[in-house]
Amino acid sequence: MSDIRHRQIGQLQKLNETMRTLASQAENHLTVIGQKADPYTDDVTNLDTASIRQAAIDLDQTVRELRVIKEKAQKLNEHLYG
Repeated sequence: MSDIRHRQIGQLQKLNETMRTLASQAENHLTVIGQKADPYTDDVTNLDTASIRQAAIDLDQTVRELRVIKEKAQKLNEHLYG
């Protein structure tokens, strides 16, 4: 196996690990949103909307990054394995 192919396989492994990490972060953001945005609250003015907003912004950023990494991994996987 060529040195270049070895490096590309290593890159793909790193991309896959990054995707797992980002997916876990996204799940955490969703959990925070779910915990903070209590739909059963008696008084919506008590919701911590600043935290909900920040978690939603963080989720959006994480998902955007995940999409880019996923696309790179798919292209590299296609290049390596057809």
